[in-house]
Amino acid sequence: MNLKRIKFFTAILIFICSGTSLSRGEIIDRIIAIVNDESITLNELKRDAAPLIFEVKSRYPLEEQKQRVKEVKEKVLAELVKEKLQLQKAKELGITVSEESISSAIEEQKKIYSLSEEQFQESLKKDNITFFQYRQKIRDQITIITLMNHVVKPKIFFTSKELKDYYDSNIDYFRIQGTVHLQQILIKPDVEDKKFSLADLESKIYKIFNERKSYEGLADIADRLEKEGIPSRLTDMGFYRKDEMAPEFATAFSLNSGDFAIVKGASSYHILKVLEKVKDTIKPFSDAKDQIEEILYNKKRDKIYQDYLKELEENAYIEKKDID
Repeated sequence: MNLKRIKFFTAILIFICSGTSLSRGEIIDRIIAIVNDESITLNELKRDAAPLIFEVKSRYPLEEQKQRVKEVKEKVLAELVKEKLQLQKAKELGITVSEESISSAIEEQKKIYSLSEEQFQESLKKDNITFFQYRQKIRDQITIITLMNHVVKPKIFFTSKELKDYYDSNIDYFRIQGTVHLQQILIKPDVEDKKFSLADLESKIYKIFNERKSYEGLADIADRLEKEGIPSRLTDMGFYRKDEMAPEFATAFSLNSGDFAIVKGASSYHILKVLEKVKDTIKPFSDAKDQIEEILYNKKRDKIYQDYLKELEENAYIEKKDID
């Protein structure tokens, strides 16, 4: 009797002996899939599909919901089958996860989402999951990651040429944006001060700016503005990359160190001086090598592991039942 046939009869036994509960003719839970000698129940599917179904019902009109919910259930069931296959394989290979690793992963999740213990417990209640179930999910996730590394790492290696070719073909990816160090005079009249309005001050501001001497700095311009009774404030803006600046300030990147510019905002004027400018640079290949290895590893890993999952499915006994 071959392996698949043995697994088939084992699965039938599971189905017959499973703790399916009946109350007044209503099915509380039932088996919706058999994966080798283990089962997946309707409650497992409902638990994992619930947030996705909620999203479908909140995003799509009623006439579309039935088909979309069906698609969600089918996708979730497919993922549950894959998860079951991976956990079975991990068990076969003797892969285990320590309780300390699970606890550390949970604490890391709390840190990432800035959750206190009380908030964490509240989130479990909201998701209708017990702490034991959550620990088991974390255990399963770590187990699958460990299996992936076990399968993939021995099959992946890179030549120096492969790394250098990727670097040369994606050189912009390794570009380090330049920065400018700006100093500014901020001219922003108080909206409640009836003595000044931005429109009234415009000609004076431009006159003082255009008549500045080559040796004068922003402090000299600020003094002249003050003598004209124009409220202003001299500040050091610090260092900025181009993508960190408001569009109106992007002109600073066309200037050189020591250059000035005047920028008009919605309710203010800014007289800028570039104190220092650092041009774009390219990260050297020697510094980018580890990063490239990680990028290429992830690309190869996904392909190798998907092929591995396909092989697991082809060699397994899988039976899916009606999920509606």
